[in-house]
Amino acid sequence: MNKITLFFALLFATGLVFPGQIPSEKSIYKTLTLSDVARLVKKEGFFSKCYDWNHDFCNPEGGFSNKFNAETFQGQRVVSDRASGLMWHQGGSYKSMRFKDALSWVDDLNRNGYAGFKDWRLPTLKEAATLLENRKMDGSLFVDPLFSRQQGWIWTGDICSSTGGGVVTFLGGTIGRPNYGLFFVRPVRTL
Repeated sequence: MNKITLFFALLFATGLVFPGQIPSEKSIYKTLTLSDVARLVKKEGFFSKCYDWNHDFCNPEGGFSNKFNAETFQGQRVVSDRASGLMWHQGGSYKSMRFKDALSWVDDLNRNGYAGFKDWRLPTLKEAATLLENRKMDGSLFVDPLFSRQQGWIWTGDICSSTGGGVVTFLGGTIGRPNYGLFFVRPVRTL
């Protein structure tokens, strides 16, 4: 057993990390091809609804079992997920924006210390995929109703095209690369 495996085995045993939890991937963004996205969806068993255009990276049988808890810190709302070990901004940006503007938006959030924290970031594609529900919740989006309904699709820090990061669409229930350049921001931090 290598040192990293032993380290996570000890964390699981102490209850500090739950089985199935995603270890911190903070700032470890990747450049992903469509084949990489397809492998991620299949390997991790994430949900991604099937359409004519995304047959290579859809998985209608997938899903991730979250353990969400809505919380308020310093008057600002967050959603913690003990299953993934992540804390999410309950809403995110109020308007869609280009990738470079999304990065600036997160920098501003950190300068202001949203909910008392200064380590917010764009999620990886894997992290954002944990938010997708395998059916529309409240009849509108493929995301838990604890989250704002305004963000129908969000940027990730992983690069999937020349326009910037990969995207997760709660409106359509898919994981993939952007086909145009304006999406919302839903920042995350590691618990």
